[in-house]
Amino acid sequence: GVTGIEAVVGALNERRVEGLLLDEQFSGVAGAQCAVCGLLATEGETCPADGAEMIQLDDLTDAAIELAVQQSAEILAVRHERDKLDEYAGAAALLRF
Repeated sequence: GVTGIEAVVGALNERRVEGLLLDEQFSGVAGAQCAVCGLLATEGETCPADGAEMIQLDDLTDAAIELAVQQSAEILAVRHERDKLDEYAGAAALLRF
């Protein structure tokens, strides 16, 4: 698996996520999403994949969840023992490969 929002975003972009674990109160992490291919990033003005404009997001939570759903990943909102995700900035992913 991977931990931390940057690693999770990378795994989502590579379509490797089997399960997305988010603190139930996870939010407020800004990012960007490509207007053309949907690639997610924690920052950037142009897409590293196709050079298209990145749409700036105040909170990339919904976009990350949508990308996880598109790859049939299970979404797990962590309600209990949330402190275990704290050291990973509230996000982790279980990978297919």
